[in-house]
Amino acid sequence: MRMPIQVAAAFGMAGVLLAGSSAVAQAGGTGTPQTGVPRLTPVAETEHSARACGDTGANRDHGAFVTYRGRSFNLRSGPSTACTIRDVIRSGDQLDYYCWSVGEGGTWTYLRVRNTGFRGWSKDSILPGNGAAVTARC
Repeated sequence: MRMPIQVAAAFGMAGVLLAGSSAVAQAGGTGTPQTGVPRLTPVAETEHSARACGDTGANRDHGAFVTYRGRSFNLRSGPSTACTIRDVIRSGDQLDYYCWSVGEGGTWTYLRVRNTGFRGWSKDSILPGNGAAVTARC
C-alpha cells in the first residue's frame, strides 16, 4: 500500500516522498549514524491530504486496463465510505486506473469502469496491483 511520508526539509518546508510503508512519518531525531539523514517517526495523517466526495482525478496512469476478479465492491464518489455509491464493481469488469490520493484509512484510486463508463473511487487494498501507479498521484 502506498502511504505518504512527510519529510521536513531545510528552512521548515515540507516535501512528500512515496514509500511502500503502511505508516505516515516525519523527520525526527538527529539522523542515522551512517548517513546523517533524519530518522522518520510516525505521525497522524493530516486532514488536508484527503479529497472530498465528488472530487475527480485526471488520467495520470497510462497503463493498460485491468480485469477485476473477486467479490463485488462499491465504486464511490470520493475516497471515503461516507461518499455515495456510483456503481458496483463485479468480477470480470475492466478497470482503467486514473490516479490515486490519500483517503479514509489509506490510499484510494480514481478509476473508470470500461464496461459501464462510470468513474469513481475505490480503496487500493481491494484493487488488482493496489490501484494506480505510484507516480500517478491526483
